[in-house]
Amino acid sequence: MGEYADVFKVIGIDPQEYVVKFALPLVIVSIAATAILYVLLGRLMGSLSFILLLLPCFAILLAVLYPKLIADKKRLEIEQNLHLFITHIGTLSTAEVDRRELFETIAKKKEYQELARQAGIIAKLIREWGLSLPEACKFQAKRSPSRIFKDFLERLAYNIDAGQSMEEFLMSEQDVLMTEFETMYLNSLKDVDIFKDLFLSMVLSIAFAVVFATILPALTGTSPTILLIGTLVLFAVTETGFLYAMKTRVPKDPLWSRFETKTESEKKIDLCIMIALIGVVALSVVVLLMFLGRIPSTIPFTDIEMPLIMKLILPLTPFIIPGYVSRKIERSLRERDKNYPSFIRSLGAAESAKQTTTTHALRTLQRKDFGALTEMVRNLYKRLNMRINQEISWKMFMKECETYIIHRFSEMYMDARIKGGVPEKIGNIISKNVERINALRMHRSQTTTSLIGVLYGMTASLAFALYVGVEVIDLMSRSFKLMELPEGVPAATVISLQQYNMAEVQFMIALLLIIHSTLSSIMIKIVDGGHQVNAYFHFVVMLWISALSALVTDVGIGSMIKI
Repeated sequence: MGEYADVFKVIGIDPQEYVVKFALPLVIVSIAATAILYVLLGRLMGSLSFILLLLPCFAILLAVLYPKLIADKKRLEIEQNLHLFITHIGTLSTAEVDRRELFETIAKKKEYQELARQAGIIAKLIREWGLSLPEACKFQAKRSPSRIFKDFLERLAYNIDAGQSMEEFLMSEQDVLMTEFETMYLNSLKDVDIFKDLFLSMVLSIAFAVVFATILPALTGTSPTILLIGTLVLFAVTETGFLYAMKTRVPKDPLWSRFETKTESEKKIDLCIMIALIGVVALSVVVLLMFLGRIPSTIPFTDIEMPLIMKLILPLTPFIIPGYVSRKIERSLRERDKNYPSFIRSLGAAESAKQTTTTHALRTLQRKDFGALTEMVRNLYKRLNMRINQEISWKMFMKECETYIIHRFSEMYMDARIKGGVPEKIGNIISKNVERINALRMHRSQTTTSLIGVLYGMTASLAFALYVGVEVIDLMSRSFKLMELPEGVPAATVISLQQYNMAEVQFMIALLLIIHSTLSSIMIKIVDGGHQVNAYFHFVVMLWISALSALVTDVGIGSMIKI
């Protein structure tokens, strides 16, 4: 109970105020809504009217859990930005700026989310309430939603009280907080692996239910459409739930950075999307003509009829173009991130060794090979050498590189240098921390590759199982048309197939596989951390896996069953 009471300190609201202003009104409204619904729908629902009681139960549960959910959200925002926070405050400390100014600078970085708010509170306590830094840190530590950040503030308060310098303390904390960040990151990837296994088991279980819903009406006489719609909704809800769970657990580490205007790569992707849309329109006309019977709907150079799902996904195929281009660009972006630590370390060392400006240091460095980053480094030197404003030159360099890591950490380097930081120390801090982040990304890449393999295999097995069910029903339907039953015995007494519309059943199966491919491709994008267009590639590939599985089942398994 004491832990639950601490949650209200974290979210900054008094418990009594929360109950009066939020919890109590929510429960009262839910009870009133339940009573109104019972009066209006009670007779129609009959014995199922007890379901309405779930509304106030859900409201009570929400009122109890909401503070905890908000506190957890704040905790995640802190822990997912720890690597940025400790690197930034560490580089600023080399400039020997005022302690309060350290936290004020961090507070201005809105991309740090809750960490920026926490730093702003500490700066305000020092500036407006006259507290010392150790006192402000101890005060805020008690209200921090994150255990890691709480421990950091307590260590900071203790060491500053003991007389240790801010720079010395923050240098020692680089390894401590980065290790905590690594642990959190790797644990999140382990959770993704667990969710992946659960997702595989759940989807294959629901696939069995879909096959059962396809065949069962032949024995019971019920409508297959109703059963298939029910299983389709269950399938979509289950996959969406896993998608949300995956999104909440995956560490926040985007590959692309966002700028006010689009980068060259984003413009290239937009052009590919326009080309893809033209292809979609053209292929849609082709498919429409197939359905109208104006052109043959057989597979080219064969007399094999295209399965329905193949016709439906044909217009979506051009989306693989922007997806492929996006994947190709992302490989270059990752190479830039790998070369960034050596560049920033060399820049800091050159500036310190020569006791010179960034421009003069880059004059030597721009001749060196930094891999995928070489051209951007040379362009940075040209801008600075032309006396273009240093801040503008660095921002153009960040936009040209396009990656989140280079954007954020170059901002830190520029900010610390403008404030008079020691370049060699700044370069070493940034390079070491970026190298550790790149190592974590390697683990993330392995997790993503594993997930892609599982989802591709799952799509093939799912499509195969569903279309085997369709083939069985089709076989029974044709067999009973040819079967001669004793006089006076209707076919319906043996098996009920009149309610089957095979085109409708095949459409429902195709729709289910399209929904599965859509949600699975989004899941890959979330785990991968890349551009949303990257999902198009996996979406189209999984659609064609489904279509080819349908074709193989129809041609191969269908022939075997007929034999």
